[in-house]
Amino acid sequence: MVAKTGSDVSPFGEKRFVRRAASNVAADGHRAKRAAVITLATRENAVGIFLPTFEVKLSREFYGRFSCFRSARSKINAPTVAKIRRRHGEQARGKVFRRSAVKLRSVRESNLGGLLRHGSANFSDTVTDADNRGLAGGVKKSTAVVGDDPATFPASGNGKRFFKIAGEKSAARWHEISGKDCSRVTIRFRAAEWSKRFRLLDPAMKRAKMRGSVRSVAAHHVFKEKRSMKVFHVRCGFAISLLLGSALFVCAQETAKHPITFEDIIKLHRIAEPQMSADGKWVAYTVSTPDMEANRGVTNIWVAPTSGEAAMQLTQSGHDSSPVWSPDGKTLAFLSSRGGESQVYLLSMEGGEAHALTKLSTGADIVKWSPDGKTIAFTSSVYPDCKDDECNKKRDEEKEKNKVKAHVAEHLLYRHWTHWNEGKRGHLFVVPADGSAAPRDLTPGANYDVPPDERSGPGDINFSPDGKEMCFTAVTDKMEASSTNGDLFIVPVSGGEPKRITTQAGFDGNPVYSPDGKFIAYHAQLTPGYEADRWRVLLYDRAAGRIENLTETFDRSADELAWSPDSKTIYFTAEDETQKPVYAMAARFGAAPKQIIANTYNTGVSFSADGKTLVFERTSLTMPAEIFAASSDGSNVRQITHQNDSILSSVEMNAPETFWFEGAEGTKVQAMLIRPPKFDATRKYPLLVLLHGGPQTMWSNAWGYRWNAQVFSAAGYVTLMINRRGSTGYGQKFTDEITNDWGGKAYIDVMSGVDFALKKYPFLDESRMAAAGGSYGGYMADWIATHTGRFKAIVSHAGVYDKVSMYATEELWFEEHDMQGTPWSNPESYKKWAPVTYAGELGKFKTPTLVICGERDYRVPYTQSLELFSALQRQGVPSKLVVFPDEGHWVLKPQNAQFWYKTFLDWLAEYVK
Repeated sequence: MVAKTGSDVSPFGEKRFVRRAASNVAADGHRAKRAAVITLATRENAVGIFLPTFEVKLSREFYGRFSCFRSARSKINAPTVAKIRRRHGEQARGKVFRRSAVKLRSVRESNLGGLLRHGSANFSDTVTDADNRGLAGGVKKSTAVVGDDPATFPASGNGKRFFKIAGEKSAARWHEISGKDCSRVTIRFRAAEWSKRFRLLDPAMKRAKMRGSVRSVAAHHVFKEKRSMKVFHVRCGFAISLLLGSALFVCAQETAKHPITFEDIIKLHRIAEPQMSADGKWVAYTVSTPDMEANRGVTNIWVAPTSGEAAMQLTQSGHDSSPVWSPDGKTLAFLSSRGGESQVYLLSMEGGEAHALTKLSTGADIVKWSPDGKTIAFTSSVYPDCKDDECNKKRDEEKEKNKVKAHVAEHLLYRHWTHWNEGKRGHLFVVPADGSAAPRDLTPGANYDVPPDERSGPGDINFSPDGKEMCFTAVTDKMEASSTNGDLFIVPVSGGEPKRITTQAGFDGNPVYSPDGKFIAYHAQLTPGYEADRWRVLLYDRAAGRIENLTETFDRSADELAWSPDSKTIYFTAEDETQKPVYAMAARFGAAPKQIIANTYNTGVSFSADGKTLVFERTSLTMPAEIFAASSDGSNVRQITHQNDSILSSVEMNAPETFWFEGAEGTKVQAMLIRPPKFDATRKYPLLVLLHGGPQTMWSNAWGYRWNAQVFSAAGYVTLMINRRGSTGYGQKFTDEITNDWGGKAYIDVMSGVDFALKKYPFLDESRMAAAGGSYGGYMADWIATHTGRFKAIVSHAGVYDKVSMYATEELWFEEHDMQGTPWSNPESYKKWAPVTYAGELGKFKTPTLVICGERDYRVPYTQSLELFSALQRQGVPSKLVVFPDEGHWVLKPQNAQFWYKTFLDWLAEYVK
């Protein structure tokens, strides 16, 4: 059965034609699904797959076998093949062609339109060898053979050749057209690696992209055949990524797996921000890939069908993030700094370039689309007393021209993470989605941030179902640095005074309106000043103004709330013993949350409008985040994206082993252990104990680019991660037991875990152990350095060393809660739990210590590390100090990260291995 030919006008102006084969069986027995048509062309801006340039016309989906089409006037026969060989320096049959230099660039966004409507698209790029452009000439009309059913295709330009893709997983064949029987010359690509199913998306898709790669060596074979093929080999030095980024057409021999290194993880594509389209068919998300030369992450927006077909890249600026679908699915809003300041951009799924919706001098952040499709909300940092953008722009220009760069503060919080607060506040803006009016500030004059700068995000702003109201979180207490009192406010989209609807002294956030508009579900911490209190699910009745606590008996912290379409069920995620399941519960008091997606680490949950499908990020210690989809009851879980399959296929990693042991006071404590690649149980291995930060966080079975346990294990260490007292995911009592006890039960848990592991695993070498951690993990490293000599080396990154001077941190509530007072109201605790108090023991144990910090770290001021290093040096302890002037609490820039990992592993190799 052959479907009708579809057509529409491409961005180049000519007609596009596509033939779909709905059900044809290839010669090898594999079923061809909806054939794709690819035409050879002699033009600039064409896709180069082998020697010539190509214009590509693709429909629906394809798998992997290239079958022949017939061309009525084509004459690529033996003499032509000889000509090809001459052009490439080979004169005899059976010789190896030289590698073709193929340069494939990204397709412009405007070249992608129309695929959704008509199932076809025009993909364009160039090859580097201009001599390759004359290989296919003079075709005015071609006849395509699809299975046994011929059909006529009008040519859309000079120099076309057609072939189709069919089959599945088999070695692909590309028949260059010859005479009437298509049997003279064949170029075969033998694919050693496929991305499971190599398919294009269905006609509902609006955008597609073809990208090429010269990453690895491919082998293809040229055949001259008359029914029986006479073979001569051609080796080509390129691998082609035929469609949509992740579905690579890699023609290479599979290389042996090797232990993962920094060079591997820096190539990995970092997926984030999945957003489901309302119809449930598509998920938009971001992919960030480190650029070592530029020393930054290159972030673009991709889309993938939830049915599992190949993903495709939508934007190419490298500065794009935060995709949000319009309710009708026809447009994506996103943030981009491609023009300088971050602005809201709109990208039509029906074609055309992305264009900026906002052009504020202060930029834009956090974008939301109203359910009625009429309004887009965003935030922007402005001067509260400025009434328009011209005022903000003028003030910024004056500050830039001023030679005095002094920071002046008259209140707390005056800086946060890596930035100083210079008088601006994050305000909530709305703008018509059609751009018919200028943005309006819904919080004019507000001397507070929407959402709070210190501990909030996109989930703390949301529209009502009718699009007429917004709910947001803000901290309005004058002393922000000591307050965790975030309240919920509502404000009309048309403008008006924001109204506070919650008043409890803890933090209220993540407001989500029920689809019927009757309720706002949100999560709340009820203990004032405690950032690690349990997150409960609360329900606000909009009509009655009544608030109900739904999960007081549920001993986990709810996050990422969402509603079912019938307003009867609330979904959320919650940490649980190294994992993060997805839960569902009835939206009423007394209902018990149930895990619908269990025993995995999931985040970034997004639902379709009908509630039948959810998408989410899933990750583990052996898999960087990928997008998965499932039915709303948790069934039919399936992986949607495969951004990193090709890289991970070449590396060897071991899954973590989990065990429990008795910690301080007999409490059960969980730990994970990762063995090195190519593990040999008869050998003895050094042990690396990783110490997590927080202190109220946990080691999760989730991938990380900082402190990657697989990279450490690949260097020959058994890596041990202990979720000691204070960790989350084990109930609130377990978390609370680190309060005013930083070096107490938590330290005993760590040492007890080490002892248990040494007894349980005979391959561990007790004489070769190291300990390493960052933030509170750095504190624990400092505490270990002053309390035991069992370790051969220590790494302290951004560690808390002096609790009194730590009071220079920006979030004072943290110190005041965990030390149960201020340095003047409870000096005993600040002294008792400070490693500096025991600094004299450093000279006793003399454990070689690597100290690392960032000058822009305002969470744990870098002077903490300077104090530790001075004490180590003065007592003759082997030590090294590394200070990154352009980093904060984390080392994020690619080149700095490379130096960090190398310095870390070199230190361990010198003193432990």
